[in-house]
Amino acid sequence: INRQYNILNEGGLALHSFFKGQSEEIVEGLKFVYYDKDELMEIFGRRFKIIDIEYYTEMEYEDSIYIIVKKT
Repeated sequence: INRQYNILNEGGLALHSFFKGQSEEIVEGLKFVYYDKDELMEIFGRRFKIIDIEYYTEMEYEDSIYIIVKKT
């Protein structure tokens, strides 16, 4: 997040997608970290203006969260 903030131009946008939840797991050597909306708003809100954050369905109903942020 800090690196993205540093390389984005003023007014630049970023889009991220996360699995919803509060756990971590490793699948075939890849680490998956799950977040909830409040946690993402806290993390991204420190550096960015949050444009939109919503649940969406990836594999199961509202199992994921997307967030769009802007460097101000």
